[in-house]
Amino acid sequence: MHGLRGHPEALVRERIGVPTTAAMERLVADALGALDCDVIALQEGPSVDSMRRIAEAVGLHVGRLPSPVRWPGYVLSRFPLEATESFCPDAADPDHDPFSRSAGSLRIRLSHAFALRLVAVHLHPRRADLRAIESARIGAEIDRLERAGEPIVVAGDFNAEPDGGLHVELARRGFRRCDETGGGRTPTRLADGPRPDRVDHVYVDPGLFDAVRACGVATPFPVRQDLPDGRALYASDHLPVVVELALTA
Repeated sequence: MHGLRGHPEALVRERIGVPTTAAMERLVADALGALDCDVIALQEGPSVDSMRRIAEAVGLHVGRLPSPVRWPGYVLSRFPLEATESFCPDAADPDHDPFSRSAGSLRIRLSHAFALRLVAVHLHPRRADLRAIESARIGAEIDRLERAGEPIVVAGDFNAEPDGGLHVELARRGFRRCDETGGGRTPTRLADGPRPDRVDHVYVDPGLFDAVRACGVATPFPVRQDLPDGRALYASDHLPVVVELALTA
């Protein structure tokens, strides 16, 4: 969510001025509402109060995954959220400690008799060695969660292309990346720079892969397209990965 700063930040400031929290909440709520998703996993969220107002505006429940620094994760859902668990420590050095962003799981109650676990993650953006530690720990948490017998979906900002780290940990456990069903190689990062551009991913456990009906990157995803020079303002510096699952409760 880019902490409600929008993207590109300089253009947001140029066209909207120094945006108020209320103005950005409206822009983000409009962008999320346009997705019309049942469940949305978000990284780099705003304050709890801002997120609650956004969730209320789009008519969704909200669950929070705290960050030991300043990058909380959130899950918005049409369905009740239960049993939130954070994988992060209470404090961390953002440059030198693993899990300084956010990671954890929530149970999504789809019906009285059926629920699934969403593991929502935001891995370290710069250091592969820290991502390796985070990936191994997330793998261990998934092993624990699998013993409960609930289907598992893993989603978020892996900060890595699908050739290492958490991708390997998940593949080792039989998880499948949803864009194997289609969706191509559309970048998910809007920001320029040397980091990988396809960093946001959704995986499902082996029992759910046949339920994947579609997967793709929602683009364009602007909050304003009416700028005279043809540029657009975005709600985030990442584009959302949207997956459709056909589930029988």
